Amino acid sequence: MTDISRPVRILIVCTGNICRSAYAELLLQAELDAMAPGEFEVGSAGTMGLRNKPVNPPLDSYLEKRGIDHTDFESRRMTTPLLEMADVVLGLTTEHRDEVLRRTPSLLKRSFTLREFQAILQGILDGDSSAYEGLSAAERWRTVTQHAARARSRVNAELDSPDIEDPYGREIEMYETAAAEIEEAVATIAGFERAMRGVSAVAAERSEA
Repeated sequence: MTDISRPVRILIVCTGNICRSAYAELLLQAELDAMAPGEFEVGSAGTMGLRNKPVNPPLDSYLEKRGIDHTDFESRRMTTPLLEMADVVLGLTTEHRDEVLRRTPSLLKRSFTLREFQAILQGILDGDSSAYEGLSAAERWRTVTQHAARARSRVNAELDSPDIEDPYGREIEMYETAAAEIEEAVATIAGFERAMRGVSAVAAERSEA
C-alpha cells in the first residue's frame, strides 16, 4: 500500500537503461516536478543494465533541447529491492514487464508497459474521472493502478502494439520514433496528473464554499 506521506515512486524499465528508460525517466520527472515538486520520484533501470553509463546519443541531445539536465544520470541494473520500492513499474515492452513479474510476482497489479499505462490513463481522461477527485497524489496513483490492472486486457486488445522498440545501435529514424512514442506517453501521464490536480483544486474550493 502506498504511504501518502512519501513521494509516489515510478520505476521505468528497459534493457540497457541508457536509451528508452533513461529518456522516459528524465522527461517524466521533469514534467511532474514542474507541477508537483517533491511528490514523485521517477527512476529507471535495465533488465540487463549497463552500470554507470550516461544517456546514449542522440537522446542526450533531445533532452538538452528541452532544457533537461542529464549530467547526473547513471544507468543501473534492475534489482528486486528497486522493484519492491516502486508503486508503479512501467516496462518499455511486454518482455520487460514479464521480467519484472518473474522477479517480483507481487507486482502483477502494479506493472504495465508504458504504452498500456498511457492508453489506460487516456481512457480515464476521455471518460469518468470522478474516482480521482479530491485525492492526494499517492491516493490517486494507488487508485489508478487498481483501475489499470482491471483495464489491462481491454486496452491491450485495442493497442496496435504495447511495445516501444529498442533503437540502440540502429538508424537515427529508430531513435526519433522511440523518442516520439516516449514523449507522447509521458505527455499523457503528466497530462492526467495535471488534469486531476485541476479537478482536485476545484473540489477543494467547492468544499470550502
